[in-house]
Amino acid sequence: MTRSRNDFRWALAVLVFSGAAALGHQLLWTRRMADLIGATGDANTRVFGCFFLGVALGAAAAAMLMPRVSRPWRTVALIELGIALLSLPALLVNTWSALLWPAVGPEYLVSWRGAWLKSLLSVLIVLPPAFLVGMTLPVLTAAVWRARKGVAGDGVWLYGAYTLGGALGVAIVTGGALHWLGAAGSMLLMSGTNAVIGAVCFLRDRLLLLPVGGAVQESEPTPFAESLLPRQMLMLLSFASGAGVLALEIAGLHLVNLKAPLAFYTPAAILCCVVLLLAGSAGLAAAVIRLFHTPMPALILACALAGLAAAVAPLLFLAATAGGSGIGRHAACLAGSLLQLGTVTCLSLGPAVLAAGMVFPLLISSIGWTPRATPARTFARLLAINGVGGLLGAEIAHRLLLPSLGAHLALGVLGAFYGLVSLALALKLQPRHVLWLALPVGSVAATCLLLATSLKHAPIFLRGSTFRLVELRSGREGTLAVAERPDLGRAMFVDNHYMLGCSAGTPDMQRQAHLPLLLHPQPRQVCFIGLGTGITAAAARQHGAVESIEAVELCPLVAAASARHFGQFNHNLASDPKARVQVEDARTYIASAPGRFDV
Repeated sequence: MTRSRNDFRWALAVLVFSGAAALGHQLLWTRRMADLIGATGDANTRVFGCFFLGVALGAAAAAMLMPRVSRPWRTVALIELGIALLSLPALLVNTWSALLWPAVGPEYLVSWRGAWLKSLLSVLIVLPPAFLVGMTLPVLTAAVWRARKGVAGDGVWLYGAYTLGGALGVAIVTGGALHWLGAAGSMLLMSGTNAVIGAVCFLRDRLLLLPVGGAVQESEPTPFAESLLPRQMLMLLSFASGAGVLALEIAGLHLVNLKAPLAFYTPAAILCCVVLLLAGSAGLAAAVIRLFHTPMPALILACALAGLAAAVAPLLFLAATAGGSGIGRHAACLAGSLLQLGTVTCLSLGPAVLAAGMVFPLLISSIGWTPRATPARTFARLLAINGVGGLLGAEIAHRLLLPSLGAHLALGVLGAFYGLVSLALALKLQPRHVLWLALPVGSVAATCLLLATSLKHAPIFLRGSTFRLVELRSGREGTLAVAERPDLGRAMFVDNHYMLGCSAGTPDMQRQAHLPLLLHPQPRQVCFIGLGTGITAAAARQHGAVESIEAVELCPLVAAASARHFGQFNHNLASDPKARVQVEDARTYIASAPGRFDV
């Protein structure tokens, strides 16, 4: 067997484990940073953004450095060891951050300066290792293409292996490592994986320095032809692919959360399903290319199907969960709950993610020789622009689509986006058969019809048959509903599952404040972890010794709804001069004010 074939197989194995470590790290860094800067929606966005920005910058740096890399396997070894080393600050967060927030103070923490400090911490801790994460795949792909004279199909399989490894990493972390090893132990496991990969790559580099001997040479592989798509179109489609897939994932998470319990495992399980589907998309793209002998019609088909499937996803989800009280609520164990969650995710979002996930592998197969760039450098640039698109797509979904439209209509709009991309491709590439124009036209028409009918009327608040809806809002943290029922009065719900209080329960909710305050001889400064309706915090006003009341609420939607709809029940706590509502993670806020509160 020739060295080129060996390189390909070694690279497949290395990329599976490297992808597992990369997504495992991303999950654990998000969890670890929540301990440092809080678990608010904005804090999670900072970590997510730093990771994707780092990956994109790493891929871009790899594109620039490739001409200077003479021993790519050694370079990958150094990259993987660097990831393990640069993960140490996140691993040691709890040891070095204990004095941070007390030195900052609560007033600084909740001001714009606190937001900038959290952003700086995210950049310093997450971006450096993420930068190296972004370099592994393009450098290793360049090594394989250099050895095999540039076989276009190899890039699709290498990308698929890396993506499959990502799903494996998420499954390992959520399915066992966190339970058995804890967060610190899981991070050591992922860093150890990077170290082992580094050692394997060093070994491969040493083997390549040995004389070849009498190896039998296989036939010359088919090299890259001229680029099948203009360079500008490749980059634009790569950007659109990253934006679309990440927006689909964010909107899909909000969709599933309508019937899934709020927990760390819910987004992790959905992420695992999405990444596994993306890995399947790479294999599907390779099969489709063999069927059509060119990626052009496959790109049109993938975008058209992605558009229609995204618009249908909410209807599939509601059908798959009809009549149930929630996904996994009555499962006998965590594994059963995660299995139910994964099944529903794959049934509802699976078709859309599979189709949308084919776009980037198809672009990889379209790479060819160009006057300005080799295939390896073009591949790295595609990865970089795909990462930037993913970051922007997630922000658009979070800040624009979900707050203004909700999960159902947001997915419909994403479906229309993919349909329009498919139509633009059909008009640009001008396929010979009229069917290739009819497909995107039909996708756009069907999506618009669903937006105007079924998706417009599909329920977000799933208790509408027994409650009168007062207000419904969606945001980064999920969907919040204020509703009324004669026996409960006015109530507040988050993602259909969690009732944060009701006006009929006012005596019980007030008692939660009275009991601890009566146990203290002089409760002057009082802090409540969580606001909810504000009824519990407002009960502190009845204690004459209380001079100030602070309620720390994680979700800005809850704080706003408490002021708008529960003022008559919480004695207008939001306008009380003795009371302050802070939108912040209570762990971080209280850590910044040691000794400040009596209760």
